Amino acid sequence: MAKRIRIAALTSAALFSFSIPQVAAWAAGGGGGGGGSMPSDSTPQYDAAAEYRNGIAALEQARWKDAERAFARVLTAVPRDANTNYLMALSKLG
Repeated sequence: MAKRIRIAALTSAALFSFSIPQVAAWAAGGGGGGGGSMPSDSTPQYDAAAEYRNGIAALEQARWKDAERAFARVLTAVPRDANTNYLMALSKLG
């Protein structure tokens, strides 16, 4: 049991620390390559990386609805991000 908890803690720590900069880069418009079009007015008025951190904090405190709202905002910026989709599922299961 202790090994399973330790592995889960290490996995989640690596997942969280790795994906925050990645989400920040995507939210800033990087990482996609190509396209020189002008940004639209429909861009989100929030920081996706900050919302990601808020979602993680909400998950750690078992505030499931807050986490779900935060990850929904992140998914509007990066809808196919596997880590965010996984964390959204965890918040929905909570």
